[in-house]
This record gives sequence, structure tokens and C-alpha cells, in this order.
Amino acid sequence: MKKSVVATSLIAIGALGVAAYQSIRHYQHYTIPQRLLAQMKAQALVSGPITGAWIEMDPKPFGDGDTLAYYGGITRVTDDGLVQTEYAYDADGQLLSAKTIA
Repeated sequence: MKKSVVATSLIAIGALGVAAYQSIRHYQHYTIPQRLLAQMKAQALVSGPITGAWIEMDPKPFGDGDTLAYYGGITRVTDDGLVQTEYAYDADGQLLSAKTIA
């Protein structure tokens, strides 16, 4: 009887661990990037309409590698044609860099 209780407890703990891992992974690889993309688009709309936006779902090292950043970009049409700007944000929504590439 005691062995079955221990086994059941270990299975339950393992299941909770897997559920916690999946929850954290979903937050880091879906919720944060979607929130940052919405923030990036809202800030870009102040300067005029945008034609496209993207963000990488997995954070990558930024700068010296101590900070993880979500990279993304905005494309807009201006009088000079298409303008693309790439951004890097940390998970807290702090803008780390912005660079116009075209």
C-alpha cells in the first residue's frame, strides 16, 4: 500500500513539474513576444500606418550576451518608399535598440 502511495505521489509531482515547465515555456515563447509585438506596433503607429510587423518568438542574446532580447521589425510606406526598422526589446518591454535598415 505504501509503495503505491509513493508511486502515485511521484507521478503527481512529475506531472506538476511538466505542467509548470509548459506554462513557463508558453509565457516566454508566446505571451511575451505577442505583448512586445503589440507594443512595438502601437509605438510605430504614432508615426503613420504600418504595412507589416514581425517578432521572433525565441529570445536571443543581446550585446555582451548577459541580456536576452526579442528581435522584431516594422515595415512602413513613406514618401521615400518602404522603410524597415528592426527592434530589440527585453522581456520587460524595454527598448534595447532600433535600427532602420532600408
